[in-house]
Amino acid sequence: MSEVIDTETKSYGEASNHLLTKAYQLAEQARIQSITKPLPQGGGFSGFSDDNLQGYAISGKPDYFVAVLYKDTTNWMPDPEDGRQLKNCQAWILKYDRQHARWSVEAWNGSIGNKAFAKLARRFLAD
Repeated sequence: MSEVIDTETKSYGEASNHLLTKAYQLAEQARIQSITKPLPQGGGFSGFSDDNLQGYAISGKPDYFVAVLYKDTTNWMPDPEDGRQLKNCQAWILKYDRQHARWSVEAWNGSIGNKAFAKLARRFLAD
């Protein structure tokens, strides 16, 4: 029985790491865009879509990025500032450390809840 639980835990961890890696990639693309070709209102945006997963990342306050991944079956692009829309999504607030050139997770909606995440996202995305 414990082997089955270990296998499930391992596969869940691998899936979570895969999603987080996608979020880091999106945030890095948005970071580069915010430096090289910023949007008219400033900042950067990146997005992707594959067979069954879509996602995007947007820049917020300096060195902070919000990445959202969601299933392709969703007919709308979820707003990270609205906790209700994050119900079936995975979302992260990521911080880029310029001194050490590495990323860190500031918040994940799976650990703090959608309402708390939306409140933080509003704070980090505010102009």
